[in-house]
Amino acid sequence: MGKYVSIGQLRQQTGRAFASLKVYMDKSVRDPIMSVAMQAKALADSVVQRANAGEFNGARGPQGVPGPRGADGAQGQDGRQGEQGEPGPAGRDGRTPVRGTDYWTAEDRAQTVSDVLQALPVWEGGSY
Repeated sequence: MGKYVSIGQLRQQTGRAFASLKVYMDKSVRDPIMSVAMQAKALADSVVQRANAGEFNGARGPQGVPGPRGADGAQGQDGRQGEQGEPGPAGRDGRTPVRGTDYWTAEDRAQTVSDVLQALPVWEGGSY
């Protein structure tokens, strides 16, 4: 299948062709070719104008099936830091922990020691 070109590319190529024709061809051959080329250029200009005016915009077709998800893009730069907000209301007394009065109770500590001892491997050389 041949290579497709846009109307803009066709117009550029037509302009280059005009320049080449002026330099390299005999007038008797060049003039008929120039006439056809000018008609082609006028037609291309007309198509561009009509396209820009929306003449070729038909009704929108149905949505196609989505394609596969593409690769994630590169991480963007961090934005600037926002302004400092207003301070919130003061806490009650500045203290929260209490449990066994800041923090573990005797039972909590005993349970933790028991759990650790049970998790240790058996040692034959004495006691822990």
